[in-house]
Amino acid sequence: MSIVIGVDPGTRKMGVGVIRVDGKRMEFVRGELLEAKARLPLCERLAELQEDLRSLLDQVWRDVLPESPPVLWLAAVEDGYGRRQTDLTLAESRGIARAMLSLRVVPDVRGYAPSTVKKAVTGNGGSTKESVAFAVKHTLRMKVAPQADIADALAVAIARANDKE
Repeated sequence: MSIVIGVDPGTRKMGVGVIRVDGKRMEFVRGELLEAKARLPLCERLAELQEDLRSLLDQVWRDVLPESPPVLWLAAVEDGYGRRQTDLTLAESRGIARAMLSLRVVPDVRGYAPSTVKKAVTGNGGSTKESVAFAVKHTLRMKVAPQADIADALAVAIARANDKE
């Protein structure tokens, strides 16, 4: 059994998704939207997101581990979009997410391009956010499709779970 954490980074919002994988079965564990105050300077928003992510990872560790110790903890962060300015800004948020995941959970944190994540959950690398949310809902047998940033984070976790490397 594995616990897989996916992160959809941002400088104001960060989606975090946690799934449990047992063989081919994937199960929703938790989804959170971390939000920093928009009026804060970038470095303060990043610090707020880092602290919120640290706290969430500590909660996940405490909640999941006693329940059924996983054989393996896996993690992944969605990588760039191919737009230079967006990628440069998001690189700071990705760095925080990767560092926190490495420190708190697992040393090998993978990164996936958005098209790779979309293809992993829908079969099409050019899928819409709505298609991704629907596929995540279906794959994890959720009653309601998650909010977009959480759906993206769960999609990253699904992509990581399906990555056999």
